[in-house]
Amino acid sequence: MIFHGIALLAVGYHAYTWWKVMPKTLPMLHVGGRRVPEIALSAVGWAAWLAASLIVYALVRGL
Repeated sequence: MIFHGIALLAVGYHAYTWWKVMPKTLPMLHVGGRRVPEIALSAVGWAAWLAASLIVYALVRGL
């Protein structure tokens, strides 16, 4: 259980750093003639990570 807790923290930290740097590595995105703010790109990344995590959790728990 300790290993899994440490692994969870490591994955969480990796996700945090990945979504923090991702907007800086992408080309500028424009929607409707306006530039998409970096915070919006990060928020979409976090939402996708959370959705994927919940799906995996549901599959593992058999829900």
